[in-house]
Amino acid sequence: MSNMKSERTSNFELMRIISMLLIIIYHVLAHGSFVEKSSSGSMYVYMFIHSLVVIGVNSFVLLTGYFQYNKHIKLTKIMALNNADWFYRVLFLCLVLFFNIEVGHDITKVEIIKSFLPIDYGIYWFINCYIILYLISPLLNKIIVVSNKRQHLVTIVTLSLIFSIVPTLTHQEVVYNLYGRSLSTFILLYFIGSYIAKYPIENDIKKLSKTAIKTISIGGYILCAVILTMCFVMSKNLTDIGSISSEIAKIFIELYFSYSSPIVIIESVFYFYIFKMMSFSNKFINKISICTIGIYLVHENIYVRENLYNYLGITKIGQFSYKHVLLLFGLALSLFVISLIVEKLRLIIFTFIYKRKISTKLRNSYQNYFKKLGLNMPW
Repeated sequence: MSNMKSERTSNFELMRIISMLLIIIYHVLAHGSFVEKSSSGSMYVYMFIHSLVVIGVNSFVLLTGYFQYNKHIKLTKIMALNNADWFYRVLFLCLVLFFNIEVGHDITKVEIIKSFLPIDYGIYWFINCYIILYLISPLLNKIIVVSNKRQHLVTIVTLSLIFSIVPTLTHQEVVYNLYGRSLSTFILLYFIGSYIAKYPIENDIKKLSKTAIKTISIGGYILCAVILTMCFVMSKNLTDIGSISSEIAKIFIELYFSYSSPIVIIESVFYFYIFKMMSFSNKFINKISICTIGIYLVHENIYVRENLYNYLGITKIGQFSYKHVLLLFGLALSLFVISLIVEKLRLIIFTFIYKRKISTKLRNSYQNYFKKLGLNMPW
């Protein structure tokens, strides 16, 4: 019998990497104003690119539901995520203050206090939603585990109506969730991810090979992106016509932009299945994927994004054309690599601190404290 450990598969690790690159492209499009400042012809190109990359965030949440639905939470995972969040909040604030770097707003004392707090006070919305989702996952898991296939599907349909379809169509404050950037959207995606894990579609359609399912998923992903682009075009054509048309235009805008858009969620599932149908192992990919959340924390830090595009002269470009597509992808890839290097350095520093004797003593102290309270948590 071989003593070698089976190597971790890399299909979903590759998805993490590509999804983070898509998220960076999404941010460059938004903060660089590519769509707003593009010419009439090139606008459709940037709208289509946006439609392809909008699923980046959703894919991470689907992945959480896929792997977490039958597992216990680990406080060490929450602490590691929170520590990385806190480190970058403090690091970039200190750099801005020390070097007297101008930012797009006045830094108040309240903002400084918020940055130094050990818990994120709304600076990284994704991290806040993700941590809360992770903390309530045991409750969600109880529902998922006791539900049969039909009950699970009914739950998804019900949550889709409440958190996706109704907000998209009505914009009512009771259910509206700021373009899907909310815990409600994350809960819906968590249930969908867990459903994909519990009831693999390839078991229901055995006549289709993995290659066929992957091909269908790629086609569905691209088709959804085309539909989303058409939604944006329709919203542009309807905005200035009349009051009723303006309301319809808002629906198209919501369909195009929102993470909770029914079309975006379907597109996210197609995208997820592209990687689910892959099967391979690669140590390099596995090592890079560990850094994906750190890459997000670096490039989307408020002080980085408020200065980066001005510094690079992106905002000074009068009008974007087709030739600037290369600029878009080049900048996104550069941000990915630079953020990856920064995160790798942070991990080296944190690993060094983690292995010190004083760190071990502190960990043992709080673990013993929780055990005395009767909370024998999985660390």
